[in-house]
Amino acid sequence: MQKQTLQTYPCEYTFKIFGNVSAQEQLSQQVLTAVTEVVEIADDGINHRNSSAGKYFCISVNALLKSEDQRRRVYTLLQQLEGVRYIL
Repeated sequence: MQKQTLQTYPCEYTFKIFGNVSAQEQLSQQVLTAVTEVVEIADDGINHRNSSAGKYFCISVNALLKSEDQRRRVYTLLQQLEGVRYIL
């Protein structure tokens, strides 16, 4: 039995990944690699911002998802990345 989801597919979905600023460049590349392994993202679908204290950063990746399976696969890959502090 499949779990129900509130998402309706296809849809645009935003993955938000938080990490330490000290690992920003490396983690940013790893996040992009993980997401593009499952779905394509537009050139303007990536945003970076640092926290007000400058200790953490957030990468927001907008992707067009075609299924719940794609969403779950991306989250699984993101959870395996070293340096990820939090994922939304």
